[in-house]
Amino acid sequence: MVNVTSKNNLKVWIPFLLIVSLPLLSLIWLGWQMTQDERKLLKAEQQEILGERLDLFESSISAFIREKEKALEPLIERLPQNKEALREFVRSQALVTGAFVLNKRGELLFPSPSDGDLSESELRFIVQTREMREARALNAVTRGEGDELKGGAINFNWYPYTLSDGLHLLYYRAGATGEIVGVEVSVVRLLADLIASPGDENHKGKAQGEPYLSFSDSAGTVLYQWGEPSFRNGKPPAEERAAPRPFISWRLSIYSGRAVDAAVGRSSLFNFISGIVLLLAAVFGLSIYFYREQSRELREAAKRVNFVNQVSHELKTPLTNIRLYAELIEGALTEGDERTRGFVGIVVSESQRLGRLIGNILTFANKEKKRLTLSPIPVLIPEVIKDVVEQFGPGLSQRGIVVRLDLKEDHERLADRDALHQILGNLISNVEKYGASGGLLQVFYSSESETVNIVVADNGPGIPQGERAKIFEPFYRISNTLTEGVSGTGIGLSIARDLARLHGGDISLDSTEAGARFLVSLRAPISEKRVGGQA
Repeated sequence: MVNVTSKNNLKVWIPFLLIVSLPLLSLIWLGWQMTQDERKLLKAEQQEILGERLDLFESSISAFIREKEKALEPLIERLPQNKEALREFVRSQALVTGAFVLNKRGELLFPSPSDGDLSESELRFIVQTREMREARALNAVTRGEGDELKGGAINFNWYPYTLSDGLHLLYYRAGATGEIVGVEVSVVRLLADLIASPGDENHKGKAQGEPYLSFSDSAGTVLYQWGEPSFRNGKPPAEERAAPRPFISWRLSIYSGRAVDAAVGRSSLFNFISGIVLLLAAVFGLSIYFYREQSRELREAAKRVNFVNQVSHELKTPLTNIRLYAELIEGALTEGDERTRGFVGIVVSESQRLGRLIGNILTFANKEKKRLTLSPIPVLIPEVIKDVVEQFGPGLSQRGIVVRLDLKEDHERLADRDALHQILGNLISNVEKYGASGGLLQVFYSSESETVNIVVADNGPGIPQGERAKIFEPFYRISNTLTEGVSGTGIGLSIARDLARLHGGDISLDSTEAGARFLVSLRAPISEKRVGGQA
């Protein structure tokens, strides 16, 4: 007795511990994931803030460049045309390191390669820009892809190019006649003016731990920085992008500061542990409650299932007798007693329908208990099909459904006759219930080797595309005006498919333009014996 009690207690406590531990571990995992998600959210918010800071930085650079363009444009418009005046102009401008003039053929008029008194900077400019001038690069940048300047338009533009000593900038104007006049801008002075501009104060880190901004060239050399530079070491930028024109080969980078990272890195360990403790208490209490309720519901459900099975078995015998005697009465009636024959026909039809319902319930119960088996015997499947269709004859006729059979002659095959009855009965019953509006039931039979195929089709409203994958699920019924007021358990098609699969086959719903078309495929080898046991 002690051993039995111990085993029973073990069976109770093992599920109980699983009920408690698995949700608790899941909740701990979820809590940890929520902590990580919160960290990710904070990082995303930080990333957004840093992105906005970088946007502001980029906008201030663009605004600064626009101011410089406004200052350079009138100077270029009034650029002197003789050599000495141009040289004097260059010497008087802190931002300008040189000036140049090109004719419409792209030939350099100033500084001219033919001059014998060129300065060192002018010689350098001629050498550095030779390839650019030969390629007519300034014209291409000004006009774009095949565009032409019209109506005397003047177009100002930047031309950046990179040499071994770094970035060089040209700012020039191109007239409608093709001449180009411009200046070479000092990158060092331009960067110095940018750093000294009032807008720079918006980007400087006010204290340690603030985000760090850097302005670097194409080689990765930091040209200027704002914030805490030591924090950059060994850490990738939070965001990096190309600098606005004309510094297109340079990069803008932003790094999160220590203060921000520390705030993101802190997690509320106390709140996490407190939450886990509270969850443990809640799960423990709820698990006891649900375990007791589940045990009670399982006992109740088992009682209900056993009751349905017992009632179904008990109903089967008297129902068989009712159907048998109703058929005897129907056969004994005279031809003139049509009214009574109609009443008896209804009794027979309803008893057949009730028999199919009970058969479905018992089959479903056996399937749930893993006791669903087949008893193959030699049968002529076309004869079975005729028998099932004949049983439905009165109901189909009453609903105005015309039956068309196309049954090929065949050998006797090994199959479960009752299972075939049930499969076909469930399919034809659906036609009777839901496909009557089509006025047609078609049943086709064909065979090849060890496989037989039965097609049950109608011209009714059919099954919606979205419902086709669900109709074979137990207890599933399509919810629409077609099924309203029509009785049904929702297990007929599920049982039919299970029985077909036990036969080594399946049931599928084929696509049709109208109605529903079910294909029943069964493995039914040809029998070596004839019905009645004769070889």
